[in-house]
Amino acid sequence: MIIEKNKYETYLNYLDSISHLVGDLDMRDGKITQLLNGKIGILDVDLKDLFPEPLSMRFTALKMKLPLFQLFSKVSDSVTVTTADNTIKVNDDFSNISITQAAAEYIGNGYLAASDLAGKLVIDQTTDKIMSCELSKIILDRLSVISSNFQTMFVIFDIKQGLTSIQLVSADKTNKSTIMQGLNTLSTSNQQILFSVFPFQTKFDNEVMLDLYYKQIDSNTGFSIIKLKTMLKGIDTTFWCRGTLVT
Repeated sequence: MIIEKNKYETYLNYLDSISHLVGDLDMRDGKITQLLNGKIGILDVDLKDLFPEPLSMRFTALKMKLPLFQLFSKVSDSVTVTTADNTIKVNDDFSNISITQAAAEYIGNGYLAASDLAGKLVIDQTTDKIMSCELSKIILDRLSVISSNFQTMFVIFDIKQGLTSIQLVSADKTNKSTIMQGLNTLSTSNQQILFSVFPFQTKFDNEVMLDLYYKQIDSNTGFSIIKLKTMLKGIDTTFWCRGTLVT
């Protein structure tokens, strides 16, 4: 298929934006629904509008192979991408390259079908939602820079008396930052929920809508999930992350 230069560049820019979260790529008919590295969460995005027909790609080491694809976004007005015989072939007016598609069993955290995704979420997005807020670009930049400087692995959602604050604590616990506070929350429990910081270190170019869910299992146990929804490189993108409760 022939892909317009601007759409090919958008595709590659998008892959670059998620390459710190997705080690291997498993795209089926333009859709990427994969567990993130370390199984810290799930990426759910549909890129099919970038391609003139459904495109599937499956290869290991996304960050390492991405520069190979980027070589073909520099000169010609369009790029031809062909997937056949377990090979991805890219060519423009001057050159071509062929990359072998990886077998599914060699893809870490491969594609999740809709039923698999639903089985991992198991929440009611209406009744289990306890808090929503918008993370502005300023807040996102602070989350990214401070968490990197603190060398922390987690973002802390601290819930007390129906209000939530979003905090970062350094790995050695000597430094602390409250990123946001006073967020109204439908919860009477005082608890802390830890989420992986890595999705928050994505180079977002727009605000992010955050929804916090809590699913009660029984009188003593439950679990929490956050949903991060944004336009990343102009593409509607959703991250789901499961948290660890600290009562």
